[in-house]
Formats: sequence, C-alpha cells, structure tokens
Amino acid sequence: MFGRDSPKYGGAALGISYMSSPAQFETEASPEGGYTITGTFSPSSRVISAGWGKTVMAGRLQDRDLLDGDLSVGGTYSQSAAVDLGMLAHEPTAPNQHQAQGGSRACALHAGGLRGPLRGRRRHRDGPKKNRYNEKHCDLMNQQESDQRYLAYLINAIRVCAEYRPKLGHGADKGYSLAEFQKIYRSDPFYNWIGLDNPLMYAAHKAAGGMTSIYRQIGIGCESLFRRILQDSLALSDTEVNWSYTVNKARGKKRTLYLDARIPMDCVTNPQKHRAIKQWVTDAAEELGVAERVAATLQGVVFEVRQGYKSKDSKRQNADIANAATAYTKAYLPCAAILSLQIDDDIALRYRNEKWVLLTGSITEKSPQKSLYAFMRSVVGYDLAGFFQRHSKVLKTEVNAVLSKLLSSE
Repeated sequence: MFGRDSPKYGGAALGISYMSSPAQFETEASPEGGYTITGTFSPSSRVISAGWGKTVMAGRLQDRDLLDGDLSVGGTYSQSAAVDLGMLAHEPTAPNQHQAQGGSRACALHAGGLRGPLRGRRRHRDGPKKNRYNEKHCDLMNQQESDQRYLAYLINAIRVCAEYRPKLGHGADKGYSLAEFQKIYRSDPFYNWIGLDNPLMYAAHKAAGGMTSIYRQIGIGCESLFRRILQDSLALSDTEVNWSYTVNKARGKKRTLYLDARIPMDCVTNPQKHRAIKQWVTDAAEELGVAERVAATLQGVVFEVRQGYKSKDSKRQNADIANAATAYTKAYLPCAAILSLQIDDDIALRYRNEKWVLLTGSITEKSPQKSLYAFMRSVVGYDLAGFFQRHSKVLKTEVNAVLSKLLSSE
C-alpha cells in the first residue's frame, strides 16, 4: 500500500484483516517518500488507508504467504479516519470500499504509522500492540463477517423451496405449472367432471410437496452450516472435517457412504479444545455404556446432522445403525446432532441403545452430552444458539416468503 505525504509525516494506514498466522508485516519507505506495508492479509479484509488529508496513491497489498489475492487502494480521505465495524466513520471525499481476498483464521486490527522522514523499515513479528486497536470492534467485525457466510448456507437452501412445483407422479424434472396442471386434469374425464382442475387443488399439491421440501432443504443447509463451523472453530481442512467409508456390493461393485461431519482429535491443534473434545468423547462413551477398552481406542467423532427426526422410516434407521457400527470399527464415536427438539421418542431410544450419542436442540439442558447447543458452546467453542437468535428475524422473513409462494396457486 503506497502513500504520499509531507517529509514530516509518513502517513498512516489502518486495516482490519483476518490473519492465518500471527501478524507479520513490515513497513518501509518508498522512493516517492511515502510508505509501503506488506503482510499476510485474508479473505474479505477491509483496509482503510489515510494520508492525513493527502491523496493516497494507488498501490497494492500483497499476501506473501497465500499469493491468492491483492488489493488496490486509492482516494482522498479526510484528516480523521476511524473504523467502526469495517466502515469509515468519516467518509473519503471519493468514497471507496476495498475488499481483499484470501483465507483466514483470527482477527486483527492493524494500525501502522510512521513519524519523521521515512527511512529504513520496521518489522513487527508479534503483531500490533494491544493499545493500537479496539479489541471489541475486532471481535464484532469477525462475528459479522462469519455470520454472513454462515447465514448464506441456510438462506440459499431455503430459497430453493420457492421454486418447487408438483410433479403429479409423472417424474417431471421441473414439475408442472398451473397451466400444465389444468391441461392434464381437464384431459382426464373424471377429474374434469368433479372439478379437480381447480387452481386451489394445484395450490394444495404445491403446498404438500413444498412442506417436505422446506424440511429437507433446512436440513441440507444445517449440514453445511455445522460442517463449516467445525472447520472454522477447530481449524480443520475439508478432508479432515469430512468422513466416508466404502462397502462391497454384489457383482464386485462398491458403494461409498458419507456422514455429515467429523472431528478427528489428532487434527485439533488448539490444546484447550483438544482436551475438551477428548474429555467429551470419554464422558459420552461412558454415559452410553461403551466398554472402556473400546472407548480408549476412540480417535474422534462423526456426525449425522438433522434439523429434526420424526420419520419412522425403518430403512433410514437401519442405515444409521450400520453407520454407527462402522464408525466404531474406525475408532470414531457416532453422534446424531438434532438442531430441534423434534425427534420421536421411540427413535431416540433406539439410537441410544445402538450406542449413538444423541444431541438435541435444547437450550435449557446444560449437559454437552445431551444438548447440541451446550456441546457447540462448551466443547467446540462456538455459540450456535446465539447465531440463530441473532438472525431469527431474517430467517423468519425468508421462510415466510417461501411459504407465501408455496401456498399460492401461481
């Protein structure tokens, strides 16, 4: 990032970024008499550059580690520049909002400024001093950025339902419109005689199928959300957070089966979280009555994530039980993560008898062996209930829009 200023002041730079490692950047003088700041900045970074009333020359901030993005800046800013949740408190005379690309883990607010003639360079290996930034703003910025990414998993999944159209048992890929529905039913003498070509009948078909679609899509969104939170909170890679296994079928064929998420304990590098997960696995296995010798071999947890579980589909239950048996042979504790309280009592009993840990969506239950939200907060280190509470209004608006469309005949 290059800036020009008078010989007396080298200028100032403010930036909010997510760092994939401890802050490591350097500031050096440019031939024009300005300054250069280079460092490891991450996805959706917002960088604000101020030249104390002078024009900040166009330049670029390079990620030396990731090499997957750069940032150009430019514009004239007022003498007073401040950061509030990533926005300027005093707008530049030519407003600019800059985005940087890259991957991130922890948040930091950088404030770099030089006084006196700019000669030589400064190197900061341990990150910015605490008195140079507002930690509260940094935390809020981090939460705001991650919330928007997490919210997208749910909203995008829910919006799919708005396009649902009934297939009427004919297997049409995109379903039938009202006009197509009426054409089919009016060509059927009996349906035509009794009036089933009514637009309200079409709306009923759309609503019935749409309800199933909503539950299914919410479940899909929750799977993706849960997996992403585990990755971010525990610093897991795509390979580490996913789990599958292969079974043999007739005629030499094979089939790959997948569960929704995984926590391999050896891959959790944060010592505190590693201990918390290990203790949770030990306690959960003991509560289920898993033999001590078996429990001692467990190397992590695999998850089946559901928004609710009311269906008594025996085929589905049998598949889950087979998954649990395989998980134990691979040294993983199987866990069903239900985000709601909607699970049939008989199903819950059967899963626990088959040595599944069953976490439900209770916000009053304090045990992380019983409540999904307690588990996420005390073991994973993320307040999932808080996330849903913060965005309840947005989610309700999205669901209402989809329901209104499904219940219409258009």
